[in-house]
Amino acid sequence: MQRNAKNKAGKEKIKTMVNKKYMGEDYGEYLHRYGLKSTRTRNMVLHMLLENSSILTAEQVYHQLTTDGQRINFSTVYRILEMFTEKKVTVKTLLPDSRKYGFALRASGHTHRLICLRCHKIVEIADCPLSEFENHLATETNFQIAGHHLEIYGYCGVCQKERLEEARACSAAACCSTKDAK
Repeated sequence: MQRNAKNKAGKEKIKTMVNKKYMGEDYGEYLHRYGLKSTRTRNMVLHMLLENSSILTAEQVYHQLTTDGQRINFSTVYRILEMFTEKKVTVKTLLPDSRKYGFALRASGHTHRLICLRCHKIVEIADCPLSEFENHLATETNFQIAGHHLEIYGYCGVCQKERLEEARACSAAACCSTKDAK
């Protein structure tokens, strides 16, 4: 009985997602701008990306959708994310800590960002720190530069605090275990 209620709630959520709007444009119009047809599964994946301000792996998108009661294959989620990347709806980023790829909606215009290695939160950098350097390189090397991509990896404030607490706990545990060993 509880499972049926969860599935029904999940189906209602998807009906809402399919007709949802993003920046005044419904999901179908949004995908159509990129040359993609609007389908229920594409809208579900798009919705997950819109609802998160962090980079999501295909596994995270799949897990969230199935947790919400949706029936979708992992391979379908992955193919949709790859298609979104090919059509420039998303950017695909290697997450160095996990050696997996993550996906995030492509921001409009020229962007640079900070990416948390732990929670994958994205912070957009407003100014381009490479403009002058790019011009200098073009002049020095006689190289016609077509563009650049900058991602800086580190830890956000919340994750820094959690890492510090974990290090303290680990240090205290190591201290206690060496006392016990004596």
